[in-house]
Amino acid sequence: MESEPKLDCSEREQTSGCCKRKNDKLQKEINKHHLLGSAPVLKTLLALSVPSIISMFTNALYSTVDSIFIGQYGKNDLAAVSLFMVVEIGVFLALNACFSVGAAAVMSPALGEGKIEIARKGLTYYWIVMILLNIILPAIFVPCLDPILEFLGATEQTLEKARQYSLIISIFPIGYALTAAVGPLLRVENKANLSMWRQVISVLLNLAFDPILIFLVPNGDGGNGLGTQGAAISTVVSQLIVGVWMVWFFVSSKSGATINLSLSSIKGSVDWKMIAKICSLGLGQLLSNTGSQIAPIIFNITFKRELPAESVETYQAAMGAITRIFTLIGMPAMGIAMGFVPFVGYNIGKKQPKRVYLIIKYALICMLLIGGFFLAMVEIFAPSICKAFNSDPLFLEIAPKAMRISISMLWMFPFSYLLLGYFQVAQKALFSLVIGAIQPIGVLILSLVIPKTSLGIEGIWYVQPIATIISTCVSLPLILNIIAKSKKLADKEDATEIIEFEMDDVKV
Repeated sequence: MESEPKLDCSEREQTSGCCKRKNDKLQKEINKHHLLGSAPVLKTLLALSVPSIISMFTNALYSTVDSIFIGQYGKNDLAAVSLFMVVEIGVFLALNACFSVGAAAVMSPALGEGKIEIARKGLTYYWIVMILLNIILPAIFVPCLDPILEFLGATEQTLEKARQYSLIISIFPIGYALTAAVGPLLRVENKANLSMWRQVISVLLNLAFDPILIFLVPNGDGGNGLGTQGAAISTVVSQLIVGVWMVWFFVSSKSGATINLSLSSIKGSVDWKMIAKICSLGLGQLLSNTGSQIAPIIFNITFKRELPAESVETYQAAMGAITRIFTLIGMPAMGIAMGFVPFVGYNIGKKQPKRVYLIIKYALICMLLIGGFFLAMVEIFAPSICKAFNSDPLFLEIAPKAMRISISMLWMFPFSYLLLGYFQVAQKALFSLVIGAIQPIGVLILSLVIPKTSLGIEGIWYVQPIATIISTCVSLPLILNIIAKSKKLADKEDATEIIEFEMDDVKV
């Protein structure tokens, strides 16, 4: 019989009844997690995913509206912010998310097995690594901003505006750790609604600050509006406000968290094995997130090298608009994936293959339906969407066609994204690393090859769709194999064996 987790209590606490109250509170929270192993699968998946969808969609919508504000302030301002966006998402957010995803992959199965102390240790190590990381990042990026921006494709017209924006963001990368990156940890806590509200509140604060700081606050030139600098201040302030709330949730014993940050959980020597596991399980996510930003970097460098000077900013602005829309329509489907990871991880820990099979099946169907719907909307309304970003004639000539081509294969990404999440919680670090690396490697190679073909510079828009097709050709057989194996185990009445996945079992 599985023993119930208990808190370690002092003799004084036991005498006063404090220990019993703590254990009762802990048991109440653990019972919420038990629903992940017993409640109806589709209902539970949606209960975890809908708040994540709202959260991700809200964040992506903010990113788009933010770009519209900046684009209306000036085309060069939009190009300048788009240049550094690849560092924001591909480095600051991706590195912090790497560790939170890795910690969540350790914590979720541990909760399924009832090993609360392992989950608490994973959470504590995440926060320690996160603090160290966000001390190191500003020390690296702030002194080197100009060379980095020039490498990313900044021109004489955009360099100063990009510097103003990137300096503020580079000083406070911890904002991403305290807001966006903690989502996986909140979902492991079965706090999907809290995860949603921390994102929604951050976005609402940002949207409130944006028009004031971008257009209205007096600048040093005698006019109004701080432009890109105002956008950066708005982002950082809203992140830090919500970040204080998130720190309180994980530290305070009164927040309702099942697993509180506790330095006592890592007494004695450092558990380097657990830290290595957290890093390795999150590495695939890091490659996936960073890889999604490789294309804009290479594209902007190619534009600067191959195009006339008067056209560079227009193509870079088009790339920025496409990236924002790509994020916007992809986020709802990713919300399903966010709900999927802790849910399937818990049931892997509980050794319930039937539920694992149903979770994968329903998650895949939902992601494909959502992705297909938003893809159709963008394909139909691309010209109107681009006009919202900027009304420059050359921009409107380039952007709609480029947007339609670039996102045409977006509906395929659920196969690789779900597979990546499954491998993480199944503790298959090497497989998650391989799946996370396929897309960025494909983008890198194709970006170097396609512009040299007869398609020329316009061929750059075909890179993402072709890389997605390659990634899907690898991921689809693997995830179908997992579904088939989990269903086979589920069909056995006494199926208690955990689904073990070995590459040799897959016939591609």
